[in-house]
Amino acid sequence: GPGDLNLVPQRAREALMRADVIVAYDLYLRWVAPLLDPARQEIVTLPLTQEKQRAQVAIERAAAGQRTALVSSGDIGIYAMAGLVFEDLPDPTPFTVEVIPGITSATACASLLGSPLTHDFATLSLSDLLCPWEWIEHRASHIAQADLSCVLYNVQSRARQEGVYRVLRLMLRHKRPDTVCGVVRNAYREDQEVRVTTLQALLDDRLLVKLGRLPMSGDIYPFACPFQNLGFCGTVPGYITSNWYTWPISQWGATARYQLNEAWSLQTAIYQVNPRFTE
Repeated sequence: GPGDLNLVPQRAREALMRADVIVAYDLYLRWVAPLLDPARQEIVTLPLTQEKQRAQVAIERAAAGQRTALVSSGDIGIYAMAGLVFEDLPDPTPFTVEVIPGITSATACASLLGSPLTHDFATLSLSDLLCPWEWIEHRASHIAQADLSCVLYNVQSRARQEGVYRVLRLMLRHKRPDTVCGVVRNAYREDQEVRVTTLQALLDDRLLVKLGRLPMSGDIYPFACPFQNLGFCGTVPGYITSNWYTWPISQWGATARYQLNEAWSLQTAIYQVNPRFTE
């Protein structure tokens, strides 16, 4: 689901509680922590970009006879982990695989905007990790020409800032500048943001400001060394764990980023010093 424990389906809750082994990205575990029992369960966490390794670990544990739960946000079958598992399953498969559906970003965000997906729509991931960027632009152009509502997934990352603006410019060739657009950040989480704007305004919107409790290492790596939650001398402390969870949780702060052009952006941030890491 989107991160609210109330939106985790009952079938997924039961699977998590019955599992002998939990395999996940550590951020996801924070959202379902009340359902887990670290004293009884083996918790295996691997960072982002190691999705294939996570899938392989889950397969190995299941093949060894352990009841294994592979955790994903949203719906595990939509831009998520299920596909990687099925790609690597041994033949014949010595265990049963059950895919439990969840609430994907498209429907979670749509519910906060009203009912924008009532008619035909398309989804498009802007991540080019698994396919060339040219494919993404080609698909975006055809979606715009077909006059479909479009849901964009994986809109930006630290290394991939400009792609969304290239896609919006492609959309603008076939859609009116006043086409209504909805922007949702962190649906159903504490720092949820929802706004309605237009395609042209969205393309012109190069300033991103975040305030409040911010996740560790989510935006900027501070290089000072007062043991700040979001970074330690430029490293990512979230992967230095003494247990199954990431011990730097979040802290009060603010970030602002302005996209100067297609290649460069200017970003600044300020964070509360949090020497105990857990507040």
